[in-house]
Amino acid sequence: MKYINRIKINNVTVFTDSLNLVSELRAKRRIRNPIINEILYELSLNPTVKVKWIDRKLNVFAHSLSQNARTMNYNFSDNIKKQRRLLKTCKICKERKPVTQFPSNQRKCIDCLSKVTAINSSYLKTKLHK
Repeated sequence: MKYINRIKINNVTVFTDSLNLVSELRAKRRIRNPIINEILYELSLNPTVKVKWIDRKLNVFAHSLSQNARTMNYNFSDNIKKQRRLLKTCKICKERKPVTQFPSNQRKCIDCLSKVTAINSSYLKTKLHK
């Protein structure tokens, strides 16, 4: 978070497989954990940064990055190439999300597709009942 704020990046989504962390951050209350309090502070400096939960099985890219960094075999350019293949930009919400959040051959994420489907179905119901 400090790095994101330091280089002034906006509209970033940080994915984590820690559901507890995401729950604590959404509650936005001060707790005894200094790390979470620091994250809350950094998030308050840049409200365009979002923290979202992702299933651990889908967090493969981040896991490989951390393993490479630990063993000091970090190759930034190779990992960026992998990241580009593993992330896609949604045509509707414009967020970069893991490819697993997109149905096959779709440029719209699952979240946006479900919203569009809900809107379309409610529209059809109102048309059919008139």
